[in-house]
Amino acid sequence: MNSEKKRRGELQRRLAEHLGGKLAEDLMGEFPPDGWESLARQDDLIEVKFAVIALQSELEDVKSDVAGLKSDVAVLKSDVAVLKSDVAELRRDFSRMHGTLRFMIGSFITVSAAVIAILVQVSFSVASLR
Repeated sequence: MNSEKKRRGELQRRLAEHLGGKLAEDLMGEFPPDGWESLARQDDLIEVKFAVIALQSELEDVKSDVAGLKSDVAVLKSDVAVLKSDVAELRRDFSRMHGTLRFMIGSFITVSAAVIAILVQVSFSVASLR
């Protein structure tokens, strides 16, 4: 950048020698201050415009994808809520079944003990008859 300023200064000095100070200054004012490569051409602007249009299209696609993801997340949240409700209901059902099973096992043991006691009693009664 510094060498560019030196070149511009040298050019303006030499122009001033041949054309005069005011005309050299006016002529240098027509050149871009940072060199010609810093200027955008019409083709550059068209290229940027197409790039912006392409990015806008991609952004719309991303927005659409995000909207779809939001919808999917809402459905998943609803499904998880239903699953939580189902799990809670299953726990209640298993708790009731556990209580019922304990009652049935207790009743079976009681009846079995009673049957065994009756069989023992019958056995003693038959043995005493002999």
